[in-house]
Amino acid sequence: MKKNIKRLTALFLMISLVLGTAFAMVNPQVLFAEELNADEEGIEFETDNIGNGNAEHESETSNENAFVQSESVDGVEVTVEAEEGVFPEGVSLSVRKCNDSERESVEETIGKEREISDHVVASYTFDIKIVDKDGEEIEPNGDVKVSFEAEEAENTNLRTDVYHVTETNEASLNAEIMNTEKDGSTVSVVTDGFSYYTVEFTYGKLQYVMQGDSEIPLADILNAVGLSGTVTEAESSNADLFSAEEMNGEWTVTAKQAFDTEEWLKVTIDGVVYEIVVTDEQESGSLGAWDGSTKAVTEVNGKYTITSAAELDWFASKVNAGESFQGKTIYITGNIDLNNREWRKIGIWNDKWIKGDIIFKDCTIKNLLSTSPYTGSNDGFNGLFGVIKVSSLKFENTVIDNANISATDAHAGIIASAIRIAENGVFSMTDCKVTGKVMGRGSNTLYQDYYFGGACGWHRTSRKQYKSRNCQFRNKC
Repeated sequence: MKKNIKRLTALFLMISLVLGTAFAMVNPQVLFAEELNADEEGIEFETDNIGNGNAEHESETSNENAFVQSESVDGVEVTVEAEEGVFPEGVSLSVRKCNDSERESVEETIGKEREISDHVVASYTFDIKIVDKDGEEIEPNGDVKVSFEAEEAENTNLRTDVYHVTETNEASLNAEIMNTEKDGSTVSVVTDGFSYYTVEFTYGKLQYVMQGDSEIPLADILNAVGLSGTVTEAESSNADLFSAEEMNGEWTVTAKQAFDTEEWLKVTIDGVVYEIVVTDEQESGSLGAWDGSTKAVTEVNGKYTITSAAELDWFASKVNAGESFQGKTIYITGNIDLNNREWRKIGIWNDKWIKGDIIFKDCTIKNLLSTSPYTGSNDGFNGLFGVIKVSSLKFENTVIDNANISATDAHAGIIASAIRIAENGVFSMTDCKVTGKVMGRGSNTLYQDYYFGGACGWHRTSRKQYKSRNCQFRNKC
């Protein structure tokens, strides 16, 4: 009898447990709400509509831009976007093409910010406003996105800049170049104010050095200066010195005699005329022996092309001053004679990274001299490069000849005294030759650990990062 009672009791408890669990599974928040109400008075538990996506959708909708308006003026579509609360209700976008007088004033102001060597292909200036129903201008209460859609923005040979031009207290104009985002034919900026906006499409100085009595495909010249596209016309400044001719769809440039003047080659690509400065190899200061001078290099489509010792010295000065060249490519090519003048070295011992790619291609560097003493400063880490941290460093079909490197109490190498490559970067050498001598000694008074090498004194790269193929190193260490 007692056993039967125990069995019935166990069965009853089991049924109760199952029913309670099932109830909790159907509406688990009832249990939690009861627990909360039992612990704290005044707390209300609000249940969700499980499986209903309306609440999430409404949240996303509320985050969408509350103001989006566009106007097409002078072939450019201008769009202004802002979140809720930035503008009051009932406002509208006003875009006006500036008149000649306004454009002249704006152009004069922008010209002070623009590189002197820049060529302007197209420029559009607008007076952009947000106005209320009475036509009164309304300033935004927060950030606003302004977009410009124009066909020129799709041309990868051109640089797109947006300037915000405002009046100062002195009734003069001030131009600010904006940070831009580009997506196809649309370029956008974020701003907190309106006035004049100029969208400008430019290209920088293009320069090519020809060898006398040579014939070269025009495609090679365009590749060297960073241009691409379909050529429909090419014209030289002096056909007696060099000419451009098309045959069977291929363009060829022929140098007929040596010259010491600065000439030009105008090339029409996809309807845009580009002017390339052409000099002869014998021109003083181009590929001749280095005289210690420095020559600035202009960025073209994210690329700096260096063809002379003076330009290489400019690059060294920028790196040593902390310029990162983030996202850029430094392309070094041609015959560069450093003339046994003491070289300043590219890179000093600091925490600055070169956040771009350095590429030596079809390049000869000769008569490199790097012997400055180490005196506790950064100057004594000798080589073509001093101490550098770089995204990627590549050498292809490159010769470094007759180098003379020496150091005391510091690293030394013909290519570099010390190199560190970024985690996802590459240090590669293909079809290269390095010759010269490296001398070093240590007194252990200034720098305890020092390394010397024919190519590099010290480098930090993994086996996967370092690649070498068909290279010769003939050095005296």
